[in-house]
Amino acid sequence: MISPKEKININIISNYNLEICSNLIGESENKNYHFNCKYFMGNILSAINQIKKETSFTFFWNDISELSNEFNRALRFEEVNLKKFDEEINVICLTLEKIKQYTPNIFLISFSEILYPRGNSLFQNFSPKMGTGYLINRANNLIAEYFFKNENFYIINSNSLSNLSFEKNSWYLAKIPFQIETLKNISILIKNLVLSLKGESKKLIICDLDNTLWGGIIGDDGIN
Repeated sequence: MISPKEKININIISNYNLEICSNLIGESENKNYHFNCKYFMGNILSAINQIKKETSFTFFWNDISELSNEFNRALRFEEVNLKKFDEEINVICLTLEKIKQYTPNIFLISFSEILYPRGNSLFQNFSPKMGTGYLINRANNLIAEYFFKNENFYIINSNSLSNLSFEKNSWYLAKIPFQIETLKNISILIKNLVLSLKGESKKLIICDLDNTLWGGIIGDDGIN
């Protein structure tokens, strides 16, 4: 008799259109698990109304401009109040902490400059007063420090995602910021991260034993 597969509930919450990722994860095959993946268009601050208690894993990928008024001031070339900006990021952290009551494992893909490849200015991108690059780094660091010792909270560096390049046409047509191949890679990443926490990751050590773990035939029998 074939034992039933364990059901894994996954939420993807993003203001990017990642429904393709959700579908790919839900359709993927695994001998031990069935993936029930749902995508919600939204952001961290609205997510508490979307997450159900039976969800084991929740992934967030948001554009910082959806969450910070001060960041939008920088986009308009206006001076930013850093105290207010830090308060906005703190609200994000407090909201994520509340969400952890409903979903035990949270993955946050770090804020990215993907939509702002040149920042708001070539010369002011890292200016503390109005640089978009500076603010994105500051936000990521504040969140990382807040959750440094928090179990089951994982920050994924968006810069480590391969082939992450902004696609203007699909973004303006359907809010899909990346190539389809990139979305496929992201869906594989999400699935593998979940499986690793379920103890399904595979580790392999390959060694050439000669002169490493043993001395080789000459070491055993001698040169003659």
